[in-house]
Amino acid sequence: MRIRTILTLIMLALMVSAFGQNPYLILTFTAVDDTTNVQIDSIKVMNRTQHCDTVLYWPDTVLILGSQFGTSEFNETGKELQVFQNYPNPATDHTTISIYIPEKDELGIIITDVMGRVIVKSERVLDRGIHVFGYLPANTGISFFTVFWRGETSSISILCTASELQRIGSLYYERSIPTSLSPKSCGAIENFIFSFGDTLRYTAYAKTVNEVNGSDVIEDAPQTHETYKFDITEGIPCHGTHTVNYGGQVYNTVQIGSQCWLKENLNVGTMLDSLENATDNGIIEKYCYRDQMDNCIIYGGLYHWDEMMQYSTQASTQGICPPGWHLPSLEEWLMLIEYLGGEEVAGGKMRETGTTHWNPPNTCATNISGFTALPGGTITFGLFIWAEYGLYATSTEHLWFPVEAFWFMLGSNGCHIALNDNQGNSQGISVRCVKE
Repeated sequence: MRIRTILTLIMLALMVSAFGQNPYLILTFTAVDDTTNVQIDSIKVMNRTQHCDTVLYWPDTVLILGSQFGTSEFNETGKELQVFQNYPNPATDHTTISIYIPEKDELGIIITDVMGRVIVKSERVLDRGIHVFGYLPANTGISFFTVFWRGETSSISILCTASELQRIGSLYYERSIPTSLSPKSCGAIENFIFSFGDTLRYTAYAKTVNEVNGSDVIEDAPQTHETYKFDITEGIPCHGTHTVNYGGQVYNTVQIGSQCWLKENLNVGTMLDSLENATDNGIIEKYCYRDQMDNCIIYGGLYHWDEMMQYSTQASTQGICPPGWHLPSLEEWLMLIEYLGGEEVAGGKMRETGTTHWNPPNTCATNISGFTALPGGTITFGLFIWAEYGLYATSTEHLWFPVEAFWFMLGSNGCHIALNDNQGNSQGISVRCVKE
């Protein structure tokens, strides 16, 4: 009895070695702007574990990955019938098989056991592309999955290790990958390495419904076939620094010319009541419009100049910004504005589009820069006012009035951005940070 058990285990190990080919993943990418589907221009796929990357270009928005390979040996010409090895393999109670069909026609499927007995037989007409089937395996140990198309055949072996299952086996259709989506070929990403467990970062670039360049980032360690849906927002992230984790919040970044900015207003620190004063006590202190924390979550905190500077007077100091970032000086703001065409038009290119946050009609707002300015309002002498405006601080003091600093204002009724020079410590306004 013990000898039979040992022999069974040896045979099982051999079968796993013989038939447990590297599993594969089919990663499909789509994108929306709010709820409207948009066309992806390109997707950068970065393997953060093995430090390599590849790029997919429209209409190539499907990536097939095999363990320890760039792809699962997908035929580069796309002219041959192919069956990809099932996953998981060995199978227990369920496994998935994908088939590539070069052109629309009838496809036949037969699953048999080692004795040649038919477990499943199926015929159906399918479009060109990849089709995914689910299989509930019979308790036969090994079965053979064979497909027939225009006189061609292709097959794989499936190993089932759950001997306690008492069923005859069944096959069902799961989904298809549309014909317009072609899988990334092996030759195109031969230098891209992937093993199961690796963490991948996907960055999609697309135009929003307003024809503004936008992007989104998703990070995952895929274990099964996945369909990722990007939520495209206006702006392009900074190269190598897509997001910043700081103070318990994740900030996106946006590249504008040679500058890298945080895409959201800063929201860090402890909230004060409007009647309290921020002090030099080693604690970052902020105000939330109308003393409501939800307003800080949406619009960011409001900061007195001394507090945001952390009681320094040096322009471009780090202040309350994350490490490696600093409070923008007047010169850095003017560099941004000049890049966007000057004060008369830059405001519209910096403001978030639509009237979700800005008052209508939000004239000229295109947010073509991706800066996504919001109307955070201000607190002055304990009063919250100007909710319809976005006021942004600089780290540069006024030359003749050192108790005051320069700041900028954006409104929803024009294209311009206005420079002001009288932010004192009685006025709390919004803060953005720029990368060193």
